[in-house]
Amino acid sequence: MKKIITLIAFISVLFIPKAIKASSIIVTAPKTGQKAIIRIFNAENNRLIRKFRVYPKSFKSGINIAVGDVTGNGKDNIIVAPKTGWYPIVKIYTKKGKLLKKFPAYSKKHLGGLDVATGDLDNNGQDEIITGPGAGTPTIIKIFDKHGGQKFTQGFLAFSRYFVNGVSVASGDIDQDGRDEIIVGAGPGGSPHVRIFEKYGQPKPNDFFAFKKTFKGGVNVAVGDMNGDGQDVIGACQATNGKKCKIYQYGIKSSPV
Repeated sequence: MKKIITLIAFISVLFIPKAIKASSIIVTAPKTGQKAIIRIFNAENNRLIRKFRVYPKSFKSGINIAVGDVTGNGKDNIIVAPKTGWYPIVKIYTKKGKLLKKFPAYSKKHLGGLDVATGDLDNNGQDEIITGPGAGTPTIIKIFDKHGGQKFTQGFLAFSRYFVNGVSVASGDIDQDGRDEIIVGAGPGGSPHVRIFEKYGQPKPNDFFAFKKTFKGGVNVAVGDMNGDGQDVIGACQATNGKKCKIYQYGIKSSPV
């Protein structure tokens, strides 16, 4: 699903990946220390439309969210996953707060959380769910359908199997081939490496380091069409230990714009 967002909203999503604008709504998720409540606002007047709890009252470790039409009915769904400190369970909700499906993305032993994104990887009009684990396990990217079944691949490594510091994920059609790609950013502790993959896990050329290789604070990635020209761009922000953001256009050489 094409996402058209302003520069300010784009940077906000990168810095604070708990707020996502989709069509006529803004969906927000709690940060660490807050109750696990999703809130939906009218994008025009910022009026609260609905709120609902997605994890037990005791859970206050933060939530990652994504929005996309994973059921194929033309309506956005809300995808949630724990940021850390909980079983790696992905949940799919309607905008009315109805739980449609929940499933484990990784071993229940992994309590380091996970990041989520949505993208139409095969251009069939229905978004897939993309996951990347948090710290504590190799950075295996997985792709799921609305039933929690894996698609295209049983998973592929975003980075070296020895790198276990987590990964952020995003998706969009950055090369204008009609299919969304998977964009990943290395978590804190590694160099600020950003890589791009096709749905079967094939790496695309022109991966890049969003910041100086000496920066080890991790990279949050996002993808969107900033100005409505039909061209998705990659946003990268320093996840910790910094406040810099850059926007990259994919091409012969990915470079800031």
